[in-house]
Amino acid sequence: MKTALLLSTIWRTGKFNLGLFLIILILATLEPNASKLLRFDRHAVEAGEWWRLFSGHLVHLGWAHTLLNLTGLGLITLIFQRELSFKNDSLALFICFVGTTVGIYYLSPTMDWYVGLSGSLHGYLIYYLVKGYRISPPTTILALIVIGGKVIWEHTPLADTSSSALLIGGAVAVDSHLYGSIVGLITGLVSLFYLSPESHQN
Repeated sequence: MKTALLLSTIWRTGKFNLGLFLIILILATLEPNASKLLRFDRHAVEAGEWWRLFSGHLVHLGWAHTLLNLTGLGLITLIFQRELSFKNDSLALFICFVGTTVGIYYLSPTMDWYVGLSGSLHGYLIYYLVKGYRISPPTTILALIVIGGKVIWEHTPLADTSSSALLIGGAVAVDSHLYGSIVGLITGLVSLFYLSPESHQN
Protein backbone atom coordinates (compact mmCIF):
# COMPACT_ATOMS: atom_id res chain seq x y z
CA MET A 1 0.00 0.00 0.00
CA LYS A 2 2.78 2.41 0.96
CA THR A 3 4.70 1.56 -2.21
CA ALA A 4 1.63 2.19 -4.35
CA LEU A 5 1.07 5.54 -2.61
CA LEU A 6 4.72 6.48 -3.11
CA LEU A 7 4.61 5.66 -6.82
CA SER A 8 1.32 7.53 -7.20
CA THR A 9 2.79 10.63 -5.55
CA ILE A 10 5.92 10.55 -7.70
CA TRP A 11 3.86 10.08 -10.85
CA ARG A 12 1.57 12.97 -9.91
CA THR A 13 4.24 15.47 -8.85
CA GLY A 14 7.42 14.30 -10.55
CA LYS A 15 6.50 14.11 -14.22
CA PHE A 16 9.21 16.59 -15.19
CA ASN A 17 11.94 14.60 -13.48
CA LEU A 18 10.62 11.34 -14.93
CA GLY A 19 10.57 12.87 -18.41
CA LEU A 20 14.11 14.17 -17.96
CA PHE A 21 15.20 10.72 -16.78
CA LEU A 22 13.80 9.17 -19.96
CA ILE A 23 15.38 11.77 -22.26
CA ILE A 24 18.83 11.20 -20.73
CA LEU A 25 18.45 7.44 -21.11
CA ILE A 26 17.48 7.79 -24.78
CA LEU A 27 20.40 10.11 -25.49
CA ALA A 28 22.77 7.63 -23.82
CA THR A 29 21.79 5.04 -26.41
CA LEU A 30 22.69 7.50 -29.20
CA GLU A 31 26.28 8.07 -28.16
CA PRO A 32 28.77 9.18 -29.34
CA ASN A 33 26.72 11.17 -31.87
CA ALA A 34 24.53 12.76 -29.19
CA SER A 35 27.51 14.26 -27.37
CA LYS A 36 29.02 15.62 -30.59
CA LEU A 37 25.82 17.53 -31.27
CA LEU A 38 24.74 18.49 -27.76
CA ARG A 39 27.71 18.76 -25.40
CA PHE A 40 28.79 22.16 -24.11
CA ASP A 41 31.56 23.19 -26.48
CA ARG A 42 33.11 26.61 -25.98
CA HIS A 43 34.02 27.15 -29.62
CA ALA A 44 30.67 25.88 -30.90
CA VAL A 45 28.82 28.24 -28.53
CA GLU A 46 30.93 31.12 -29.80
CA ALA A 47 29.95 30.09 -33.32
CA GLY A 48 26.28 30.48 -32.45
CA GLU A 49 25.29 27.02 -31.22
CA TRP A 50 23.80 28.51 -28.04
CA TRP A 51 21.63 25.46 -27.26
CA ARG A 52 24.74 23.72 -25.97
CA LEU A 53 24.53 25.91 -22.85
CA PHE A 54 21.47 23.82 -21.98
CA SER A 55 21.90 20.51 -23.77
CA GLY A 56 25.38 19.71 -22.48
CA HIS A 57 23.83 18.56 -19.22
CA LEU A 58 21.76 15.89 -20.95
CA VAL A 59 24.65 13.88 -22.40
CA HIS A 60 27.38 11.95 -20.59
CA LEU A 61 30.78 10.31 -20.92
CA GLY A 62 29.37 6.79 -20.87
CA TRP A 63 26.89 4.51 -19.17
CA ALA A 64 28.58 4.66 -15.76
CA HIS A 65 28.47 8.46 -15.84
CA THR A 66 24.86 8.39 -17.03
CA LEU A 67 23.63 5.94 -14.39
CA LEU A 68 25.48 7.76 -11.61
CA ASN A 69 23.72 11.03 -12.42
CA LEU A 70 20.36 9.35 -12.98
CA THR A 71 20.69 7.81 -9.53
CA GLY A 72 21.16 11.30 -8.12
CA LEU A 73 18.12 12.58 -10.01
CA GLY A 74 16.10 9.62 -8.77
CA LEU A 75 17.07 10.25 -5.16
CA ILE A 76 16.10 13.93 -5.40
CA THR A 77 12.76 12.89 -6.89
CA LEU A 78 12.20 10.40 -4.09
CA ILE A 79 13.27 12.66 -1.23
CA PHE A 80 11.34 15.73 -2.38
CA GLN A 81 8.35 13.91 -3.90
CA ARG A 82 5.82 16.06 -2.02
CA GLU A 83 7.46 19.35 -3.00
CA LEU A 84 7.82 18.62 -6.72
CA SER A 85 5.88 20.56 -9.34
CA PHE A 86 6.33 20.61 -13.10
CA LYS A 87 6.52 24.40 -13.40
CA ASN A 88 8.93 24.96 -10.51
CA ASP A 89 11.13 21.97 -11.29
CA SER A 90 11.56 22.80 -14.96
CA LEU A 91 12.34 26.46 -14.28
CA ALA A 92 14.74 25.76 -11.41
CA LEU A 93 16.65 23.08 -13.30
CA PHE A 94 16.80 25.18 -16.47
CA ILE A 95 18.33 28.00 -14.42
CA CYS A 96 20.85 25.53 -12.98
CA PHE A 97 21.63 24.25 -16.48
CA VAL A 98 22.34 27.67 -17.94
CA GLY A 99 23.94 29.10 -14.79
CA THR A 100 26.40 26.21 -14.56
CA THR A 101 27.55 26.44 -18.17
CA VAL A 102 27.68 30.25 -18.12
CA GLY A 103 29.91 29.91 -15.07
CA ILE A 104 32.12 27.45 -16.93
CA TYR A 105 32.23 29.69 -19.99
CA TYR A 106 33.28 32.84 -18.16
CA LEU A 107 35.08 31.58 -15.05
CA SER A 108 36.76 28.39 -16.28
CA PRO A 109 38.26 29.46 -19.63
CA THR A 110 40.52 26.41 -19.88
CA MET A 111 37.50 24.06 -19.93
CA ASP A 112 36.73 23.74 -23.64
CA TRP A 113 33.90 21.24 -23.31
CA TYR A 114 31.65 19.72 -20.69
CA VAL A 115 29.03 16.98 -20.39
CA GLY A 116 26.96 15.69 -17.49
CA LEU A 117 24.19 16.48 -15.06
CA SER A 118 26.19 16.52 -11.83
CA GLY A 119 26.81 20.27 -11.63
CA SER A 120 23.13 21.03 -12.14
CA LEU A 121 22.15 18.26 -9.71
CA HIS A 122 24.16 19.99 -6.99
CA GLY A 123 22.16 23.13 -7.68
CA TYR A 124 18.86 21.29 -7.96
CA LEU A 125 19.39 19.58 -4.60
CA ILE A 126 20.38 22.82 -2.89
CA TYR A 127 17.38 24.58 -4.44
CA TYR A 128 14.98 22.12 -2.83
CA LEU A 129 16.81 22.12 0.49
CA VAL A 130 16.68 25.91 0.75
CA LYS A 131 13.12 26.10 -0.56
CA GLY A 132 12.03 23.69 2.19
CA TYR A 133 13.98 25.41 4.96
CA ARG A 134 10.88 26.31 6.96
CA ILE A 135 9.80 22.65 7.10
CA SER A 136 12.97 21.46 8.86
CA PRO A 137 15.64 24.14 9.48
CA PRO A 138 18.16 21.84 11.25
CA THR A 139 18.04 19.25 8.47
CA THR A 140 18.43 21.92 5.79
CA ILE A 141 21.37 23.58 7.53
CA LEU A 142 23.15 20.27 8.15
CA ALA A 143 22.66 19.14 4.54
CA LEU A 144 23.89 22.47 3.19
CA ILE A 145 26.99 22.28 5.38
CA VAL A 146 27.75 18.76 4.11
CA ILE A 147 27.26 19.70 0.44
CA GLY A 148 29.14 22.98 0.83
CA GLY A 149 32.00 21.18 2.57
CA LYS A 150 32.18 18.64 -0.26
CA VAL A 151 32.29 21.33 -2.95
CA ILE A 152 34.95 23.32 -1.08
CA TRP A 153 37.02 20.18 -0.46
CA GLU A 154 36.96 19.38 -4.18
CA HIS A 155 38.78 22.67 -4.80
CA THR A 156 41.58 22.06 -2.31
CA PRO A 157 44.95 20.35 -2.94
CA LEU A 158 43.76 17.51 -0.69
CA ALA A 159 41.02 16.45 -3.10
CA ASP A 160 41.58 13.27 -5.07
CA THR A 161 38.96 12.62 -7.76
CA SER A 162 40.99 9.99 -9.60
CA SER A 163 38.74 7.09 -8.55
CA SER A 164 35.63 8.99 -9.67
CA ALA A 165 37.34 9.90 -12.94
CA LEU A 166 38.19 6.24 -13.53
CA LEU A 167 34.58 5.27 -12.86
CA ILE A 168 32.97 7.81 -15.21
CA GLY A 169 35.64 7.64 -17.89
CA GLY A 170 36.93 11.20 -17.74
CA ALA A 171 37.97 14.07 -15.50
CA VAL A 172 35.51 15.23 -12.85
CA ALA A 173 34.42 18.80 -13.63
CA VAL A 174 34.50 20.06 -10.05
CA ASP A 175 34.00 23.65 -11.21
CA SER A 176 30.55 22.67 -12.46
CA HIS A 177 29.67 21.49 -8.93
CA LEU A 178 30.66 24.89 -7.56
CA TYR A 179 28.76 26.94 -10.13
CA GLY A 180 25.70 24.71 -9.95
CA SER A 181 25.67 24.96 -6.16
CA ILE A 182 25.86 28.76 -6.23
CA VAL A 183 23.05 29.05 -8.78
CA GLY A 184 20.90 26.55 -6.86
CA LEU A 185 21.45 28.47 -3.63
CA ILE A 186 20.41 31.76 -5.21
CA THR A 187 17.38 30.18 -6.90
CA GLY A 188 16.34 28.53 -3.64
CA LEU A 189 16.66 31.77 -1.68
CA VAL A 190 14.55 33.64 -4.23
CA SER A 191 11.89 30.92 -4.00
CA LEU A 192 12.01 30.87 -0.20
CA PHE A 193 11.76 34.60 0.42
CA TYR A 194 9.93 35.95 -2.62
CA LEU A 195 7.89 33.18 -4.25
CA SER A 196 6.72 30.94 -1.40
CA PRO A 197 3.19 31.45 0.00
CA GLU A 198 4.61 32.51 3.40
CA SER A 199 6.44 35.45 1.81
CA HIS A 200 3.10 37.03 0.85
CA GLN A 201 1.57 36.87 4.32
CA ASN A 202 1.34 39.98 6.48
